[in-house]
Amino acid sequence: MSWTEDDRTAPSLGEVQALAEAARAALPAAFRPAARAVAIRVVEYADEEVLRELGIDDPFGLTGLYDGIPLTEKSVMD
Repeated sequence: MSWTEDDRTAPSLGEVQALAEAARAALPAAFRPAARAVAIRVVEYADEEVLRELGIDDPFGLTGLYDGIPLTEKSVMD
């Protein structure tokens, strides 16, 4: 995907998904196995419940969210 200054349209959800997958694939080899275990889900906006739980009024205020157990809190049983 390459964009020019004249291209003023926002990327589609599929294009954002492809960019995220490409970024994950470009990680150093040591990080790729752990990164493959993280699901990447691209949506237009977070739902109202998520925004409310995070105290965010403007849906444009949330551009990324990890939902899961932080690696620092995981055990071998997770």
